[in-house]
Parts: sequence; C-alpha cells; structure tokens
Amino acid sequence: MLSLAFSPSGPYLASTRYEGRLRLWSTHNWGVLGAVLLENNVVQSLAFAPQGGILAIASDHRVTLIDVPSLNIIQKMDLTPKGVYCLAFSPDGRYLARGAAEKR
Repeated sequence: MLSLAFSPSGPYLASTRYEGRLRLWSTHNWGVLGAVLLENNVVQSLAFAPQGGILAIASDHRVTLIDVPSLNIIQKMDLTPKGVYCLAFSPDGRYLARGAAEKR
C-alpha cells in the first residue's frame, strides 16, 4: 500500500498502490466496493471530507476529488509544479488545505 485513509464515520477505507489504482473497501466485511485507475500513479495523500462523501487525492501535481461510494471523479485541479504531498479538510468540510514543495 502507498496511501490509506478511513472515512470519518468508518464504513470505508480508501487505499492506493504504486500502479495508481484507488480501491474503496467496506470496513464491515473488508470487501472491495470498487476501484478506479488514476491518471497519476504516485499518490502522496488521501483525505476524506468530514461528512465522508468526498475523497481528495494528492498525486504529483494534481488534486482529484472523488465522489464516495460511486468513485466518480468530481474535479481535477492541476497545481504547483513542485508537487502536492499532503491534504487535509477543515472540520466543516468547506476548505481543503494542501502541502506542497514551495516556499509559501
């Protein structure tokens, strides 16, 4: 595994591996609910929104937002050329912070 994140209320576990596939697991029976192949295969970080309905994925120079549990891509945001390494939602879910290799 490369990245792991539990949903806030606990029914899901998101995981990625080096080949760039995101898997969504049920924590009730540990079965795979679905998978999606991401365009950028090095995922640095995963973060669920506080309500659990959105998963943010940091990979290379992009943040991708995924609808949970449909695994449909909601939005792709190309960011700094120096990479995105970590993500965190604000407690109310209105903001998504990202950590990157820049001097700001």
